[in-house]
Amino acid sequence: MKLNLLRKQFNKRNLLLLFVIIFLSIAPALIIQASSNDVIQPDSYRLYATTTKNVLIKRGTSTVINRSDKDYLIPNKTTPEWDSFAKNPPKYV
Repeated sequence: MKLNLLRKQFNKRNLLLLFVIIFLSIAPALIIQASSNDVIQPDSYRLYATTTKNVLIKRGTSTVINRSDKDYLIPNKTTPEWDSFAKNPPKYV
């Protein structure tokens, strides 16, 4: 008897209605988040050996050229991290 009651409550129509309600309640929040003016940027970049990378920083963009045979991590989460990297870059970067 309980099984029949569960089947009646969770039929395809009711499940579809539940998913539509959930989607309609979440969709506005996703749209608002996607349309915000904040630029989503990574906390760091990986600079592979002998490559050039355009890095998005808080004040715009910067181009970093790696002339060495090593890969480097370019920190840019905060302005002081980037300033420290820019003032003291590794050799051949």
